[in-house]
Amino acid sequence: MVLVNLNNKIMLMMYGMGALAGVLSGLTGDNAPLGALIGLTVFILSPKIITRVTELPDDMQEEAIILRKSVWGFLLFWFYFWVLTYNLLVHFEPVFYSPEKSLYYNLTHAMG
Repeated sequence: MVLVNLNNKIMLMMYGMGALAGVLSGLTGDNAPLGALIGLTVFILSPKIITRVTELPDDMQEEAIILRKSVWGFLLFWFYFWVLTYNLLVHFEPVFYSPEKSLYYNLTHAMG
């Protein structure tokens, strides 16, 4: 049986909440302020959820400690899943308007 360290458990929960916030933000579509508000709300509420779900020692009960330890992991997962969900919803397809002005075109056709 593998024992999970307490810090690892907190970070895994924050990664999951970041992914959830990112998907919810991506579902808002073009309304970026609403997506950012959803991410900020989930980030602020996440320590409350973590302290209710897991047994933490007394020195880890403060929400500021949990937020400080997990801010970058949450932001990374939130932003990644926000962009991923948004791009899956809008069916992004790149369109090249002027291929003659592109660097690739100039490099490949200038030799011949």
